Amino acid sequence: MPCSDAVASGPGNRHEDPKITLDSLDRLDKTFGQAAAVQDVSLTVPDGALLVLLDPSGCGKTTTLRMLAGRDHPTHGAIRFGDTVVADAAGGRFVDPGQRNAVLVFQSDALWPHMTVAGNLDRPLRVSGLLRHDRRTRVTKALTMPGVAPLSAR
Repeated sequence: MPCSDAVASGPGNRHEDPKITLDSLDRLDKTFGQAAAVQDVSLTVPDGALLVLLDPSGCGKTTTLRMLAGRDHPTHGAIRFGDTVVADAAGGRFVDPGQRNAVLVFQSDALWPHMTVAGNLDRPLRVSGLLRHDRRTRVTKALTMPGVAPLSAR
């Protein structure tokens, strides 16, 4: 099955903070040596949209998401969050992953089994350099969310 350039979108919720609002991808490419993982991806996300990337395995979905989160540098093109250009290959601009307020959530188990739920929530915040008090506040808030609260004792 060939890779498509289709993007499905529909109503959804977006965070109010413009730093994490994805506005556009502009002619995004990513190559690894001679292999093209992502080729000429452009899209604009309308306000309030829920975005879905749907294609067969190996078509560049994860690589695109890694570039959005700042885990990979684009070979060509630009990424804009709100009014901020977070990556621009031609201009040499690359905002550090910890400054993007964007994370990757994996479909398979990506938790540390030896840690509590709170520990798993705290780890990426600590790695990004957040102060202990700020981390504790965010973790406590997350542990009160529906669906998470019953797991907080684990």
